[in-house]
Amino acid sequence: DEESYEVFADLFDPVIKLRHNGYDPRVMKHPTDLDASKITHGQFDERYVLSSRVRTGRSIRGLSLPPACSRAERREVENVAITALEGLKGDLAGRYYRLSEMTEQDQQRLIDVSGP
Repeated sequence: DEESYEVFADLFDPVIKLRHNGYDPRVMKHPTDLDASKITHGQFDERYVLSSRVRTGRSIRGLSLPPACSRAERREVENVAITALEGLKGDLAGRYYRLSEMTEQDQQRLIDVSGP
């Protein structure tokens, strides 16, 4: 979480610098560009691509990372994610399945089209 990074920055920063080709988080700022219109060549041939999935890690300011998350925080993380996903439109839109509400048929269908 953010506080742990600040507390242990002297340990983390040299590792980050070594792992990321000299990137020094103390003096450099990673450029962030969330303009999806700049993404090109994202069309898949539907004869070959049946589905896709995105896996990601998360860091949400004010919420603990998974090893230290309480049940209430996990629910809050899920709600933050759902709110963000519901804002996706067009080709980015999809369906979110809560594990607690997913039927066995839904689970099997998702496995069949994208693998375990």
